[in-house]
Amino acid sequence: MGIAASLLLVGCGTGAPGPSPVTPSPTPSSPASASVGTPAPAPVLGPPGAAGCAPASPTAIEPVSGLTEVQGTAPDANSIYGLIMAPFPLAASNTTSKFVWRITGSGDLAVTVKKPDGSSGQLAWGPDDHEDSTYDRPGDEWGTGIILNAAGCWELNFDRGGATFAVYLLVGPEAPLPTG
Repeated sequence: MGIAASLLLVGCGTGAPGPSPVTPSPTPSSPASASVGTPAPAPVLGPPGAAGCAPASPTAIEPVSGLTEVQGTAPDANSIYGLIMAPFPLAASNTTSKFVWRITGSGDLAVTVKKPDGSSGQLAWGPDDHEDSTYDRPGDEWGTGIILNAAGCWELNFDRGGATFAVYLLVGPEAPLPTG
């Protein structure tokens, strides 16, 4: 089942141009006293995103799925990563874009959306917790659907057990319809 899920994820690629693959820097070996099963730190994809997309949250191609991955801004010792299961770069559209999130911490997850004009947006669905996954980042996995129907900077805010996280997504103008 895990192989089938990986193949399915790879098959979801859009062929659209996206961020360049990022190869994380090698990390020193763990000392012998480290506990067995402790995951290695996740790579940093770039400088953290900030309000107004100055800068937008960093992205890279996730090597297993070939999908675009985004790294959000997180408090100390926490992390948030997401797979963007939509064509990238993102373009304004009235269709739902699916995101798969890996978020550290404990407790339920609350997500709020701020549109580029500063008004409140809403999720099309989610957050839904996922029990099984091949997405290899720290934390628990959740899914959300968002209709990114305007160009500009979208701010996604996450609260999990009192820890707050943010993702800043730059969405381009709606793609023109093909003529013919």
